[in-house]
Amino acid sequence: FNKETSEKVIEITEKYAKKALDTRGEKLIFAADEFYLKAEREIPKAEYYDDFHQLDNGVGMWSLFEKESKDALETLPGPIKKRTVTAVTGVAAYPLIKSTVDMAENKWHNFNGNVFGIENNFFGERITVAGLVTGRDIIEQLKGKELGDELLIPSNMLRFERDLFLDDTSVEELSEALSVKVKVCEPDGYSFIECLSGNE
Repeated sequence: FNKETSEKVIEITEKYAKKALDTRGEKLIFAADEFYLKAEREIPKAEYYDDFHQLDNGVGMWSLFEKESKDALETLPGPIKKRTVTAVTGVAAYPLIKSTVDMAENKWHNFNGNVFGIENNFFGERITVAGLVTGRDIIEQLKGKELGDELLIPSNMLRFERDLFLDDTSVEELSEALSVKVKVCEPDGYSFIECLSGNE
């Protein structure tokens, strides 16, 4: 899909979602987040997705993460002491994670955060989701960079056992190669803000 065809998918989806809302009382049909990103359109707010029926397929994940992050920043305390962290994600989610880290920096006076969207050399640069980022790509792209107190990675980058990336690089190997403590964070907004603060 490209920008133009993604726009068409969104138009068709929203048309039938409205029809379902009018006849059944809920939308039922939603375009995946990736279509909005490819079409360069703003992703709908969390309220649009009703009860997030397709969240397991990643539909509405962006909006839910954004809402959870904002809610968490309103309720959770900031770092106890000065803290600098680096978060990594895929290219697609980079704007979301960057804006979330920027919000935390604005809210907490003793916090600095860096964000890197990792290019997927292992599977090919057209693959932009965080869940397919490999340890070797992270190492190659962050080697020699100042990463702060911790490197934060989402748990969906790891296999089910949560110890290896898809290229068989272990979390320990990543930590050793980059000389930084690695923290695995759950891929939801509330958990991510806890990881940023270090107050889990």
